[in-house]
Amino acid sequence: MENDTLLSNAQAFRSFVNKLAQVCDNRQGGSTVTALVVLQGHGGPEFIIGSNQREEFDLADTQDFVQRLLELVAKNPLQLKRKPLLKRVLWSILLFNIPRVEAYLDYLLRYLGECIADCARQRLQDTEILETELHNIKAKASFSRDIVTSEQTRDKFLSDCESLIKAIVVIKGSKVEATIVQKAKDGDFASSEPWSAAIIRAMTPEDEDSAFYLAQAEDLQKFNLDGLIKKKIQNKKWRPYVHAEILVHSYLMERGIQHSRKYWNGWKYIGSSKPACRLCSYYFQDHKDRVQVRSSHLNLYASWRLPDVYADQGPIAEQERQELLEKIIDRVQEDVKRTLDEKIPHGKNHDSNTHSRLHDYFQPDSDDCEDGSDTELNFSDTSLSVDGTATSPSVHGDEESGSLQDDLVDKNDEEGGVAV
Repeated sequence: MENDTLLSNAQAFRSFVNKLAQVCDNRQGGSTVTALVVLQGHGGPEFIIGSNQREEFDLADTQDFVQRLLELVAKNPLQLKRKPLLKRVLWSILLFNIPRVEAYLDYLLRYLGECIADCARQRLQDTEILETELHNIKAKASFSRDIVTSEQTRDKFLSDCESLIKAIVVIKGSKVEATIVQKAKDGDFASSEPWSAAIIRAMTPEDEDSAFYLAQAEDLQKFNLDGLIKKKIQNKKWRPYVHAEILVHSYLMERGIQHSRKYWNGWKYIGSSKPACRLCSYYFQDHKDRVQVRSSHLNLYASWRLPDVYADQGPIAEQERQELLEKIIDRVQEDVKRTLDEKIPHGKNHDSNTHSRLHDYFQPDSDDCEDGSDTELNFSDTSLSVDGTATSPSVHGDEESGSLQDDLVDKNDEEGGVAV
């Protein structure tokens, strides 16, 4: 947790839930995007976990990981001091996230090579120091990834990952970082979106002139707009699925969990490994339950859908679902009109966290202290204790998350979706 005394208890709790969900999201591509809620269980907190498209066995592994991680922090069985305990927590997280870590290492080495080559081409005075630092980071990132031969090789890999993280942290706030940011700064740009005349006519009321929007769509045909729509519609592997936050919320609604007293400390909040997409944000804004989620990055995903309503839930449930869907559609139609009018889409190219606050464990001068801030979540005394005795948290995986495991995950779910 952040050592930030300005955080309220509720804010610290939300940060904790989001970060716990984030360390469960261990693969690129969107399939393991995770949502998590903490309920008031019997004798302690009850954790409900759901992911976009996890297999049942993978969900069980995630449940086991969360259980072990929380028990490690709550019980500290080896009675480690703060820094050794944080190191053990970090290694546990890295080990579970091997697929994502390896992908990040591949990207890092690739782009470091390109940046170094660019510096060499420019041969400018201000790039010499930058090139040296980039070479240093590349050297630290070029280590063996053997985690299966022995326990020693596995620990060496984890130690090298930790050293790399610390090496990157060292340049934070330095002139090197300022140079990197300046050279990597992205400008705003307009991109083509998959709409065309038929879509615009369908979304425009009869009493509203659609000519303006049709003209805007016609102008976008230079980007093969209709071709993009046709390609998406004809993709036989494309099927929408329920996003993790809504999956968890649907599970809670089925259990009749709506009142805040059933949530841990009354905090009615569903955390997630990534900011909510635009449609999820609209879903929670318009849903009568009024549960809170992470702020949205405002991107749209074509594979999004609402949870199913079954016959045994009755006609009222079906009507409520339809009304909710219509509200969301109305919001999206207004977004489309605004974007056609303004020519400026709202969203992010990359929807993952890009400004996560670093824990003081990675700071070069951090002290090996035992005490945290007032807002730090104290597991052994508060979150997981009953009558002063730490208990094991109850962790459940939402098995519905594997309902569409066979579908290919749209790479856009990791790369940022569509900005509108």
